Amino acid sequence: MAVKFRKALGLHVTVVSRSTSKKDETLNLLKADDRFVRRTDKQQLEVCYGCSKTLFGSVTGGTKDTREMLEFCAANKLYPGIEVIPIDYINEALERMVKKDVKYRFVIDIKKNSLK
Repeated sequence: MAVKFRKALGLHVTVVSRSTSKKDETLNLLKADDRFVRRTDKQQLEVCYGCSKTLFGSVTGGTKDTREMLEFCAANKLYPGIEVIPIDYINEALERMVKKDVKYRFVIDIKKNSLK
């Protein structure tokens, strides 16, 4: 979502990641003037050195911040990546989380419950 927010704001983006698992998807969101840098590649990280930029943020925000963020997402048609699963897949989903085999957030569809 961070990349989507920054692109919607018209900013240049450099994504720093520890793996390349989402590289192709991220590059589709980025324009030609933006970069994907693997955190373990020291040569690529040199791009970030000396640029005197500061990264800051908060894990949570207040009600006003949340409302503004949701309004911004609606206005710019920004949606999170999700994987919808039926509730009877919950154990497999948990196993996938333990194995770090999850690309997006799980959303449990309780209407498709075959456990009735």
